[in-house]
Amino acid sequence: MCNRIASAFLFGLSSLVAGCATSPSTGHDYGKPEVLVAPSNFKGVHGLAVDAKGRLLAGSVIGSAIYEVDRSSGNTSVFIPAPEGQADDIAIGPKGELAWTSFLQGVLRYRESDSAPIKVLAKDLPGINSLAFDQKMDVFTPRRCSSAMRCGRSTSVVRNRRA
Repeated sequence: MCNRIASAFLFGLSSLVAGCATSPSTGHDYGKPEVLVAPSNFKGVHGLAVDAKGRLLAGSVIGSAIYEVDRSSGNTSVFIPAPEGQADDIAIGPKGELAWTSFLQGVLRYRESDSAPIKVLAKDLPGINSLAFDQKMDVFTPRRCSSAMRCGRSTSVVRNRRA
């Protein structure tokens, strides 16, 4: 009797472990990754986004530019040049706006459209990294404190409200 209970327990346990070891179904099948751009002169890609026009944008901190990547050919071109183009993270707003963080410059930049001027939404934010839009077009960014001892915590989240 004990052997049957132990066998049933071990069978159940092994089924549970086997079930945990499988990948959850996402409803989407992804194929093998494919190289879009061969090793190039990007000098590092730190942020990626697809804008409202379907353009793949690649941000580079070291290259100090945002590049447009042609997904068919793999060709790249400078989309926003240095120094304004330095981009660690790139976010696309709900109406196609473009915002990006300039990590080394400590600046959050924003452009409403391709023909609009680039605006500085926030500055003096050393190490500014990620950002996100909400549906109201507010931009959220983490802000690192220059001294965790002085601030008590090392990072806070900042909202830049749409005027």
